[in-house]
Amino acid sequence: MAARGPDPSDRIRRLQDFRRRHLEAISAIDRALSQIDHTLGNVDILNEALMSRADARLAGSADHPVRRKGRFARTAEVSVLEFVRREGAPTTAQINDHWRREGRRGTANVTVLRLLRQNRIRRQTDPAIRGSRYLAVDNAAHVDG
Repeated sequence: MAARGPDPSDRIRRLQDFRRRHLEAISAIDRALSQIDHTLGNVDILNEALMSRADARLAGSADHPVRRKGRFARTAEVSVLEFVRREGAPTTAQINDHWRREGRRGTANVTVLRLLRQNRIRRQTDPAIRGSRYLAVDNAAHVDG
C-alpha cells in the first residue's frame, strides 16, 4: 500500500499559525513606528523651544549653522496621499521612491503610519509583493467592491 502524504488539515493549521505570528509581528512593528513618530514629534517641539531661546548670533554663526527642515510645496501627508490616489494601490517601495524623487530625506514610513492612524489610507496585503499596498480610504470601496 502506498504511503499517504501529510494531512492537509495539519498543513493548513501550520500556515494559519505562521500567518498569525506574522500579523503579530506587523502589529509590533506598527506600535514601534508609532512610538518613534511620537518621540520625533516631541524632539521637534523641544528643538523649537531651545532654538527660540538661543542667542540669534550664536545660532547663525559659522560654528553653529542653523539646521532647517526641507521646504516643500506640499506637506508630507498631502504628497503621499495624492500619490496613493493617483497610483491606485502603490506598494510601500513605490511610495518611498516617490518620497525620494521629491528630494525628501529618509523614508515615508512614518507619514504612511500617520495616514493609516488617521484612516485616510488603508493597508492591503498582497502576497505577490514584499510589503503592502495602500489605498486611499475614499477609493477603497471602489477597489474591494
